[in-house]
Amino acid sequence: MTVQWFPVEAEVLGPAVGRPGELSDAALSHRMGLLERLVHEERLVKRIAGSDDNEAIRMLAEAQDMWEQAEVKYEIGNYSAAAEFTRQGLAAVSAASRLVGDAARKTEYDRAHYETLRKRVLSFSEAFQRVVVEKPGQEIAALLDQEKVSGLLREAEGLAVQGDYEGANRQASVAASIVEQALASARDRDTLLHELSFSTQEEEYEYEKQRNMSYRLLVNMLEREETVNSTALAQVRAAVEENDGIRKAAEQMAQKGDMTAAIRQLEQGTERLARILRMSGLAF
Repeated sequence: MTVQWFPVEAEVLGPAVGRPGELSDAALSHRMGLLERLVHEERLVKRIAGSDDNEAIRMLAEAQDMWEQAEVKYEIGNYSAAAEFTRQGLAAVSAASRLVGDAARKTEYDRAHYETLRKRVLSFSEAFQRVVVEKPGQEIAALLDQEKVSGLLREAEGLAVQGDYEGANRQASVAASIVEQALASARDRDTLLHELSFSTQEEEYEYEKQRNMSYRLLVNMLEREETVNSTALAQVRAAVEENDGIRKAAEQMAQKGDMTAAIRQLEQGTERLARILRMSGLAF
C-alpha cells in the first residue's frame, strides 16, 4: 500500500513525550485512541464516503488500515511500529477531512452563486418585458431571445438538481449576459427613437421621467438581490435617495414651465443610477 504523508495540526502530531524519537506509553495510547475515534466517527465517515471525492475516500480507507496495523503492532509489543502507523493514520484522516471540508465550502459557494444568478436573470427578464409593454411597435422584443434564455435556465436548473453547480453557473451566466445585453440594447434603441421623434419639451420630459423610473426599478432589484457588500449597498441607497430628491425638484421646475431645466435634472439623476448599475457589473 502506498502511503502519502501530509502535514497536520501540531495538536495531533506534536512532539513525543519521553525518550528522544519515541512516544511514552501514555502518549502512544492517547494517539492510538484518537486515531480509532476518528476512523470510526460516524459523521466523519459518512461525510467522506458520501463526498464523491475519491482521494478523500482513499485516504480514509488508508487511515483505517493504518489503525488496524497499529493495533496489531501494539499487541505484539512493537511500539515503534505502532507509533509510526498511528502517525501515518492521523495524517491520512486529517488530510481526508480537509479535502472534504474544502469541497463542501466550494459547493456551498457555488450553490449561493447559482441562486444569485438565477434571480438576476428572472428579475432583469421581467424588467425587459416591462420595456416591451411600455414601448409597443418599436421591435424591442426582438432584442431578447427569450426562448434561448428559458432553455439555458432549464439546463441550469437540471444541473443544479444533480448537484453540478459549476455547470449550472456556466449556463446561468450565459443567460444573464444575454438578458443584460438585451436591456442595454433596448435602452439605446429606445433613446434613439425618442430623440428622433420628440415634438415638444413636455413629451421629452415625460420620456425622461419614464426612463428615470426604469433605472430606479433596476437599482431596486439590485438592492433586493443582497449580493453587494455593505459599502456598495450604502452607495446604492444614497443614489436612490438623491434621485428621489432630483425627481421632486424636476417636477417643481416642470410645474413652473421650465422644461429645459426639468429635463436636465432628470438626466442627471438617471446618469447617477446608471453609474450604480455599472458598478454592479451590468452592461449599462
